[in-house]
Amino acid sequence: MILSFIIPFFNASTRDISRCLDSIYNSIPEGVKLSDFEVICVNDASTLSDGVRAVDDYRHLGDHPSNLILLHHSVNKKVGGARNTAIKEARGRFIYQIDSDDFLEDGAFKTMIDCIDQQEDVDIFMFDYRTIDEDGVITNPPHHFSNNRLNVRLSGSEFILSQGIDGYVWLFLFRREFLSKSNIQFVENVTFEDEDYLWKVIMRAKSMLFLPEVIVTHTINKNQITNFIGSEEKICQFYEFYHRLAVIIQTTLRCNPKVGMRLLESYNSKMIYVMLRRLIWQLPYRRVREILVKYPPVGGVDLPPVLAAMRRWPRAMAVAIAAVSPAIRLVYKLYILVRR
Repeated sequence: MILSFIIPFFNASTRDISRCLDSIYNSIPEGVKLSDFEVICVNDASTLSDGVRAVDDYRHLGDHPSNLILLHHSVNKKVGGARNTAIKEARGRFIYQIDSDDFLEDGAFKTMIDCIDQQEDVDIFMFDYRTIDEDGVITNPPHHFSNNRLNVRLSGSEFILSQGIDGYVWLFLFRREFLSKSNIQFVENVTFEDEDYLWKVIMRAKSMLFLPEVIVTHTINKNQITNFIGSEEKICQFYEFYHRLAVIIQTTLRCNPKVGMRLLESYNSKMIYVMLRRLIWQLPYRRVREILVKYPPVGGVDLPPVLAAMRRWPRAMAVAIAAVSPAIRLVYKLYILVRR
């Protein structure tokens, strides 16, 4: 079997599941049979039946596809757990993971098959993407990563040094044997699981290839995991996620300093911009103190002053952040009112 598609979902809508499956089954390349690929959907203990029913009732050319598999979790393990379950069951030589509210671009299926046919020994292929909103309006044209290493085989470490890592698992096509040998799994029962998984997997890759082909359209909507507004729990989980990245960086700095420093650059910029400027001020003092003490920034390296202070004096920084947060929250509320 050539390819396994993996679609995890929790309370997915009929529209999203059907659109995602259509993007696969309506674009089967010439010469590819149903027995050449499989589609593994994992119902992560949904409390609503729409997504499950959409998979059960799905028809292609009038019949339910024989290669469409639906697995069920009795207990919710979040996306990482659902992906782990599907990867264990997958039989394809390569694995592609897609979110249920996203869909393949026209020709993407053929692009993947051509890549596999032409360079089957590559561990990981990386592609491009675009984004749309819930109404189907394009919000971002193709992202287009650095073009200086197109169609050039690189090791995972070389790839990180030249490209960095974009933390979306649906950008990558993985050789299943490589994943099996690396024995790396997604962290389960957490809200953010893509990027730390990708960091660990990519560093193990002996060969990677980036092709600037747009293979997937990613849907941006207000219910997504990455929408943090008003969710203290998500923000705290995000800090825990960044702590996992910090642990990876500290380990990498010891065995591969160049790659470790490249990861640290990405970590520092995202930590300051996303977490300090946009997120932490939404939390009350108690939660700020909790996460700064429990999830300190990377240690043993030079950090930007604000991150260094967070690591050295977490409680004092929590007091300082809590002191200015009410003013920032007020400004933000006024900004929202003006926009309305």
